[in-house]
Amino acid sequence: MPTAPVAVPAPSLNARQTTVCRALLSQLPDRLQDLPRRDVTAGHEQNAAYGDPAVTVACGAAPVPSLPRRRRCGR
Repeated sequence: MPTAPVAVPAPSLNARQTTVCRALLSQLPDRLQDLPRRDVTAGHEQNAAYGDPAVTVACGAAPVPSLPRRRRCGR
């Protein structure tokens, strides 16, 4: 498993976004299933990463296009 930090941008956040983001990140686990949490290059208070290739959580990022809804996850 790589030990290098994951490169992520850290856009500016307003005060409310910063508060909400810090609250969110404080609740994230150390692992996502079998993926260990990794360091990030910027915005430790607004970004998190897991595994390789990295799964990232980023506050202040552009919205991700919606995926089609399914009745049950994985089906």
